[in-house]
Amino acid sequence: MSYIRSMLRSIQIPILTNHRIVIRNIHRSPVVFESNLAKLRKKTGYAFALCRKALEQNEQDLMKAEKWLRSEAAKQGWEKAERVK
Repeated sequence: MSYIRSMLRSIQIPILTNHRIVIRNIHRSPVVFESNLAKLRKKTGYAFALCRKALEQNEQDLMKAEKWLRSEAAKQGWEKAERVK
C-alpha cells in the first residue's frame, strides 16, 4: 500500500511543478500600466488588446504607441473596418 502511495506522489509532483512554471511565466509577462492603457484607448478608440500590444512594443511610451497604432491601422485597414460597422 505504501508503495502505491509513493508512486502516486511521484506522478503528482511533476504535474504540480509544471503548473507552477506556467503561472510563474504568466506573471513575468510585460507589464502594461492601466493608466497608460486607458489613456491610449480613450485617445485612439482602438481595442484594449491592440492598445496593450502597442504599449508593450513601444516600452510604455504613449506617443510612440499611438504612432504605431496609426501606422498599423493604415497597413491593415482598421479605419475602414470601423466605418463598415
